[in-house]
Amino acid sequence: MPRRDIVVIGGSAGSITPLIEIVKALPQDFAACILVVVHLSSQSTSKLPSILQRAGVLEAKFPSDGEIPQPGHIYVAPPDKHLLLENGLIRLSVDAQENGFRPAIDPLFRAAAHAYETRVIGVLLSGLLDDGTLGLATVKRHSGITVVQNPDDAEFSSMPQSAIDHIKIDYIRSQAELATLLIELTSEINATPIPREEEPRVSNLPPVPSNDEIQRSTPFVFSCPQCGGVLVPHWDGSLVHYQCEVKHRYSPLSLFSRQNEALEIALWAALRGFEEKGRLAEQLAARSQAEGNDDTAASFNKRAQLARKQAALLQEIIFGLG
Repeated sequence: MPRRDIVVIGGSAGSITPLIEIVKALPQDFAACILVVVHLSSQSTSKLPSILQRAGVLEAKFPSDGEIPQPGHIYVAPPDKHLLLENGLIRLSVDAQENGFRPAIDPLFRAAAHAYETRVIGVLLSGLLDDGTLGLATVKRHSGITVVQNPDDAEFSSMPQSAIDHIKIDYIRSQAELATLLIELTSEINATPIPREEEPRVSNLPPVPSNDEIQRSTPFVFSCPQCGGVLVPHWDGSLVHYQCEVKHRYSPLSLFSRQNEALEIALWAALRGFEEKGRLAEQLAARSQAEGNDDTAASFNKRAQLARKQAALLQEIIFGLG
């Protein structure tokens, strides 16, 4: 059994505190390299490497594309780049966003699992929605080790809880226990295989149909919230993700959230349109009245009243979204 010397860590909202606690407790001779993805806005300026550098003794940095990963180093995904591992090298990619993010957690976990298999430890921290679940399932299927922060200990429990709900997780630990666990797992004497299923599944789910069966039996399609393309379901055991032609990928909760955001944007645009229509109708009514065109003024006033009613109805719908 090779040493477990590749640690991939993913997190979102509420993940910085446990990440700092992990790094603070790791020794100078930590035997693995660490690759970190925290959800960032593509326009953000991340100071995470310097924060992690100050927190502990390991070197933390944004890697360069093509860099060789070294043990005892922390490599942080830079804004607007997916962080990947390929052929023994760190790769930075501008491929399509996944779950609405670049960097995203799933691409790193998948790439590490395919490249290093049993050498990988995947760690999922606090966060919203379900990015990381599919990636951890890939780590599990390639006989890597899966670790999640205890949802009761996480500031935002959705992300670790999603992984627990869908995968037979190897270790569930509080943030205070994660560093000790990683030190143990990366030591040679503890590098023993853990029995695991070939395909992680949820036991109470019915048999999973094939992609062809899904497409034949589904009378509707979803559109990609980012580009409007058709999203096709792809199954991985009991897990499904949706992918469009240009490779935008979504897990179910992320797709639901992004659809809700897209719908709200569209409704706000419609609300603005009705309000502008009402104001224009009022101005035209006033001008017609001043010119003595009473019938025309009355017609525009009716249109203004209708636009205000439509705007009020849209406001109720928008405020009721959730």
